[in-house]
Amino acid sequence: MSFLRQILLGLTFTLAALGLSACGDGPSADNAKEAAVKITTASYNNDVATIMSYFPGQADLSADEKEMAETKLGQMLKLSAMYAQKHGGVEKIEATDCTISENGRALVNLRTTFKDGTTKDSEAKLQWDEASSSYKIEK
Repeated sequence: MSFLRQILLGLTFTLAALGLSACGDGPSADNAKEAAVKITTASYNNDVATIMSYFPGQADLSADEKEMAETKLGQMLKLSAMYAQKHGGVEKIEATDCTISENGRALVNLRTTFKDGTTKDSEAKLQWDEASSSYKIEK
C-alpha cells in the first residue's frame, strides 16, 4: 500500500507540476530539465506508461498492484489531457529554471504554452536515482 500512497502523491504532483527522468552521467540541470519536459508532455498526452516508468519502486509491485496504479494514474491524466484539449493542444513545453541540491534533488520550473495562447507555469520535484542513473518523481 505504501507504493500506492506514493502513486497518489505523485499523481497530485503530476497534475500540479510534472517532472520526470532523463539519463546521464549524474544529476545535472540539463538532465532534470529534460526529465521535467518529458513527464509534462506525457501528462498532456495521457501517456500512462511513460509516467509510470518514472515512479520509483516499481520492481516491488505485484501485477495487480501495477494494474491498479496504472488505472488510477490513467484516470487522473485524463484531466490533464482534457485541459490541453480545451486550450487547443500543447504548443510547447519549456523548462525555464532548475535548481539542484547536493543530495540530487531537483526543482524545475516549467512553462507550458497552449495553442490558444494560454500559458501554465508549474514546478517539478525530482530526485536523482543512483540505481537507474536517472531522475525519478520525488516521493
